[in-house]
Amino acid sequence: MTPVNPLLDAVSSIKEIRNFNDYLAKNISATLSLTSSVVLGYFIGAIAIKKKVVIVSDDSFSLYHESVGVRSVISQYLPSALSEKVFPRAFSVSKSKYIQRLASSLPGEGPTAIFTEGNLDEHVPRSVLSEKDDSWLVRVNDKVSMGEALEVLNGYGYDENIETKNIGEYTRRGGIVDVFPTNTKNPIRIEFDGDDISSIRYFNPRSQLSIETINGVNIPALIKDISDVLSITYKKLFLDLGYSELEVLIKKNVCEIRFDGDSDRRERDTIHIKDLSIITDKYKTKLIKEMSPVYVVGNNPESKKIFSKNTVYIDGHINGDILIHDSGIAIISGDKKNALNKNNQKTSGEYFYSYEWGDYITHIDYGVGIYRGFTKKDNKDFLKLEYANNSVVHLSAQRIDMIAPHIGTKNIKINNVGGKAWSAKKKKTKTNIQDVIADMVSANKNRLSRRKHPYKKEDYLEKLLGESFPYTETGDQAAAIKDIYLDMNSPGLMDRLIIGDVGFGKTEVALRAAGKAAFSGVLVMVVVPTTILANQHFILFKNRLENFGVVVEMVSRFITTHKQKEIIDNILNKQVDILVGTHKLLGDVIPKNRLGLVIIDDEHRFGVAHKNKLLKLKNSVDVLTLTATPIPRTLQQSLLGLKSVSLINTPPVKRMPIKTQAIYQKWDFIKNIMNQELNRGGQVYFLHNRIESISFYEKKVLELLPDASVASAHGGMNSRDLEKIIISFYEGKTQVLITTTIIEAGLDVPNANTIIITAAHMYGLSQLYQIRGRVGRGDRQGFCYLVIPKEEGLTDDAIERLKTIQENTDLGSGYRIAIKDLELRGAGNLFGYDQSGHVSSVGYHLYCKMFNDELKESKGGASRFSVPKIQYYGKASFNDSYIRLPQDRLYYYQRLTAAKNKQDINAVQEEIKDRFGRPGPGTINLYKITEIKIMYTQTFVKNILIDKDRIVYTLVDGDMEKTNETLVSNLIGALEEAGTKHMFKQLKKDRLVLELFCDVDMDPLTMLVRNAELFYYDNNNP
Repeated sequence: MTPVNPLLDAVSSIKEIRNFNDYLAKNISATLSLTSSVVLGYFIGAIAIKKKVVIVSDDSFSLYHESVGVRSVISQYLPSALSEKVFPRAFSVSKSKYIQRLASSLPGEGPTAIFTEGNLDEHVPRSVLSEKDDSWLVRVNDKVSMGEALEVLNGYGYDENIETKNIGEYTRRGGIVDVFPTNTKNPIRIEFDGDDISSIRYFNPRSQLSIETINGVNIPALIKDISDVLSITYKKLFLDLGYSELEVLIKKNVCEIRFDGDSDRRERDTIHIKDLSIITDKYKTKLIKEMSPVYVVGNNPESKKIFSKNTVYIDGHINGDILIHDSGIAIISGDKKNALNKNNQKTSGEYFYSYEWGDYITHIDYGVGIYRGFTKKDNKDFLKLEYANNSVVHLSAQRIDMIAPHIGTKNIKINNVGGKAWSAKKKKTKTNIQDVIADMVSANKNRLSRRKHPYKKEDYLEKLLGESFPYTETGDQAAAIKDIYLDMNSPGLMDRLIIGDVGFGKTEVALRAAGKAAFSGVLVMVVVPTTILANQHFILFKNRLENFGVVVEMVSRFITTHKQKEIIDNILNKQVDILVGTHKLLGDVIPKNRLGLVIIDDEHRFGVAHKNKLLKLKNSVDVLTLTATPIPRTLQQSLLGLKSVSLINTPPVKRMPIKTQAIYQKWDFIKNIMNQELNRGGQVYFLHNRIESISFYEKKVLELLPDASVASAHGGMNSRDLEKIIISFYEGKTQVLITTTIIEAGLDVPNANTIIITAAHMYGLSQLYQIRGRVGRGDRQGFCYLVIPKEEGLTDDAIERLKTIQENTDLGSGYRIAIKDLELRGAGNLFGYDQSGHVSSVGYHLYCKMFNDELKESKGGASRFSVPKIQYYGKASFNDSYIRLPQDRLYYYQRLTAAKNKQDINAVQEEIKDRFGRPGPGTINLYKITEIKIMYTQTFVKNILIDKDRIVYTLVDGDMEKTNETLVSNLIGALEEAGTKHMFKQLKKDRLVLELFCDVDMDPLTMLVRNAELFYYDNNNP
C-alpha cells in the first residue's frame, strides 16, 4: 500500500514509527508515546498505511472525524452496541448505516483504519459475512432508462422515500434519481436525458444541493438483516481480515498507542512533539523557518505567501500545528478556519420557516390563524389559513412573506378576520416598539458624550495580553476585539452588544476590554447574574491580568463582610482596577466615582430593579453587554448604527460538537461512562436538581467510583464550602462534581467533558442547551447523557425537547434551540428590554419584523412604495409532480419572495434545477413574475393585472395633483415612441389606470420586463 500523500510518507519514515510498524508485523507488544495528541490522525495514518488497524478508544468518534481529513487513509467508524436496556428506542441513533458501509467495503481491500469505542466481542450480523457482492456500475453516457434504474434499486433492497437523506434510500423526481449507497460518504444524484445518463453528482444530504460531479459510481446491494445472529465476533472478523487492534489513550494532551502482541516483553518508543497551536505567530514563524521540510495541510491559498520554498502543500484537514523534534518536520494547518459554510448559511432556518398542517401562523393583516396546507386555485398554489368562526383566507404562495409561524405565546387564540382586536394589538405593539427604539436612540446619544477618563494608547500591553490567550482567536473574536478598541479609542461613550453562542469566546472579548480600561487607571465592573459565574470570571480575570499589575477583586456571597469592606476601602484608595460580582455591585455601597467601564454578562437574567440600576449606569460610562440570546440576522443588520453590535458566529478552533444521547438510569452503564472520562484524565459533571436527594447520588457515585475524588455543590450550601468545592473542581482536584443547575451559567472547565443530567425531561430546551454547554469547551470530544424514565412516562413536549437537544449538536445551533424553546415555553425579552407581553400578543417573528420596519423608519429608510400585487391569467407555480414535497415548495416560495435582485432569483433557479431537474412552463413563469415583482418595487405601480394580450397597471401617488401631469406626459411620450398601444383611465382621485395592449409577437411578461424602467420614480420625476 504505497501512500500518495507525501506527509504520510514522511511521518511513516520517522524512526519510532518504523520501529512500531516492525513490532506490529512481528506481533511484538509495543507502546508508542506521543508528547502531544495534536495531528494524531497523521500518526495513526502512518501506521495504517503499512498495516490495516482497528483503533479502540474512548475518543474514537473524534479520531475518526480527524482521520477523514487525512488524504490516502480510508477510515470508517463502528459504534459500539446500543442496548435497548440502556438506550431508549425512540432516541437511539441507528448504527445501521455504519454497518452497511463496513459490510460493503470489507469484500474489497477494506478501510485502512476502523475506529470504535470497543466491545469487539459483539457478534457480527451474519449477513455482513455474506460472500455475495452484487453491485451496479453507473457511468455518465450509459444507455439506461429510468425504469431500469428503479428496477435495479428496488431489487437491491433500496427504499423509495420523499427525500434521500439516509443510507439505503432513493428518490425519483422528473428526470432525476437520488440514491444513498452504502459505499459513499454522500448520496448520489443521477440525471437522465431520455434513456441516457447525462450527469452523476454527489450531493449534501442536509442541504440537498450538489457538491461534486463524478463520471461514475458503483452502487452495491443492501444488507437487510443486521441483527446480531450468532456468528463470529468483530475481534475474530478483523483478525481474519489482517487488521491489528490498537488501543489509543489520550490523557492531558499526551497520547499512547498500544499494541498487545504475543510477547510478554513490551517495547516502548516516544516521539517528542511541540504543539505550536498555543504559541505566538511570530515565534511560530521563526521556528518554522528552521524546519525542513514544512508540510501545509489545508485549502487556504493565502498560506502559499507565508511559507518558504521548501514547503509541501497537501489537501485535507488537521486540527493544529506541530513540530516533530529530531526529524525536523513541521506540520501546519492551512485551513480557512473562519470561513462559514455557505450551504449552511443559505439554507439556514433563521430566514425561512417550516409549516406543518395545524401550525399556528400570524398573518400581517388578519392576525393569528391555523395553517391548513396547500390548495390549488386556477392552477396556482395557495396556502389555506383558518380563522375564528370557520373563516378561511386563501393566501397566494407568492405572498408567503405575509405570514410567519406564531411562536412565543403559551395560550394561543385565533383571530376573527373581520374583528378589530388584531389591529388594536398591532397598534399597541407598535407603540411599545417606538418606546424601545426611543430608549435605544437616547442611549445611543451617549456616543456623542465625552468620557471623563480617556483611555491611554497601550498597544504594547494590549498586544501582550492578546498573546497570553492560550487558544487561537477566531476571526469573529478578533473582529469584536477590534470593534471594542475602536469604540474605546473614540471620544464618545461605548455601548456595544456582543452576541455569541454558548462557549464561542465572548468572555475573552470582555477580558480584553477590561484590560484596556484597567491599563488606563479607570475602574471596571463586571456584573454577572450568579455567584458561580462571578467566581469563574474572577479566577479567569485574576489569572490573566495580575501579571500586568492589574488588581482584580470580587464581591459576592463567597466574600465575607469584613473582606468586602476592605475591598471598598481599596477602591476608594485606587488600589482596585477590576471588580467582579453579582447585583451587589449595583448597590450604593460600592464607590463608582472612578468607574469607566461596565461589562454586563447575560443581562436578561437580572430582575427589573437591577436592570433599572444598570440603565442609570449606562448613561455615564462605557458599557459592554454579552448575550447568547439570539436575534434574527435581519434585525441585527438594522440595529447597526443605532446600537453597536458584534457577532461571534464561528466556534473556537478545534471545538467539536457534543455527542448527546438519551439513556435510562442504568448504574452499570453510568459507572462505565464516568470511568471512561476519568481514565482519559477528564472530569465529570453529575447534575441532579433536587437538593434534598443530592446526598443519595453523592453516596451512589462514591460507591461506584471508590477511588475517585467526588464532591457535591448546590445553592443551599455555606458560601465558604461552596467556593472551596467549585475551586477544587476548577483546579482538577475534584474529579466528579454532583451539582444542581447552579453550574448552568458560569463554570468553564475545559477538562470536564462528560455531563450526566438526571430527570432531563424536566428541563426547558434552552436550559438543557446551556447546561450541555458546560462540556466540550476544549479540544476534546464532549459527551452529554440525558437520563430519563421509560418513554411511557414522558409527555409529547418532553419527547420533542429531548429529541431536539439530541439532534441539534452542531456548533452554533443555539438559534435553532432558542426558537424551538420559544414554541414550547413562550417569549421573554430581546436585547435587554422587557417586551414579553407584546411579543406574546403578535408572535416573535412578526414582532421582529415590526421592530425592523420601525427601525428603518426611525433612520429615514422607510419607503412609501410597496411591493406591487400581481395577478396572472396563466400558470405560475411549482407543479406537484415537479416538487413533490410540500415543505420544499414552501421553502422555495419563501426563497423567491425574499429575493432582492436577479442574482438571488438565479441562485434559486440553479438550486431547484440541481435538485429537481429541468423546470416546466409554470415554474419558468413563476421565475419571470418574481423578477417583475422586484423590478416594479420602488415604482408608482400598485397593482399589475396580466392577461393574454394586455397588461393593466394601477398607478398610485400620494400627491397626484403635482406629479400626475409629468408622470402621464412622460409615459405617453415613451409609449408612443415605442409604438405601444395604450389607454389611461382615472379611477379615483389618487388612482390612475394604464392599460397596455400586447403585439402578436410579444407576450405580456416580456413586455412588463421591457417597460419597467418607465415607471421608476427617479426617471419620471427628476
